[in-house]
Amino acid sequence: MSWKISSQVLELRYPPTFVVWDNVGAISMGLKIGSVPLQVVKAGAQTVTLKTENEANAFSFQVDSTRIEENTEHFPEFGFQEVCENAIKVLLSHVKIPVLSRVGHRIFFRKEFNSLDQSKIELNKFLNAWIDPGKLLSKPDGPLASCEVDGVHFAFSNQDFGLHLKIRHLSIQFNANPEFKPYLKDSFKPERYYVEYDIDLFTKKAMDINSFLPNEYIRGNLKYIHDKILPGA
Repeated sequence: MSWKISSQVLELRYPPTFVVWDNVGAISMGLKIGSVPLQVVKAGAQTVTLKTENEANAFSFQVDSTRIEENTEHFPEFGFQEVCENAIKVLLSHVKIPVLSRVGHRIFFRKEFNSLDQSKIELNKFLNAWIDPGKLLSKPDGPLASCEVDGVHFAFSNQDFGLHLKIRHLSIQFNANPEFKPYLKDSFKPERYYVEYDIDLFTKKAMDINSFLPNEYIRGNLKYIHDKILPGA
């Protein structure tokens, strides 16, 4: 099995821009009739949230941030980059945001295994390449001396960029309605086992909005992750 994206988020932060509230209707209508149609599902005092018809993509905005999400388990009709580019274009056509204080791109990758033990072996391969779990947890008489490592969290940064990396193994149970069980294929697995890489890449310096290209930013991050982070990608 190969690594697959289970979900991802692009978040833009900017100085408070209160004119956003004056343009909620125009922004929402622009997103509704855009190339990636989005419908308002919640309009609260702080945040407005819109989603595609199958709820695979969501776009939320407020006075100081914008967030675009994708959940691949809902089989997105549109590509994530297309959704981001369209939504940001509509927002900026109604609101002047000269500077981005932070841009973050968080991606969840999963790789499926046939058993929990296999997923643990994959996790330990990574750990052994980076750290020595035995030395980390082998303090005499320590409460963690004989424990297994279920996951790890790394944080890296320089003056311009940051990267947070969380790795864990997990199992997910799928409870099928008894009415549908006779129709399920033999390949249906009530429990599935994964290793998950939660990767958060973000900028640390203010950026002129005109220099931010969503397509290029997302594509560059994905290439870096496949080339430098994911094992065997």
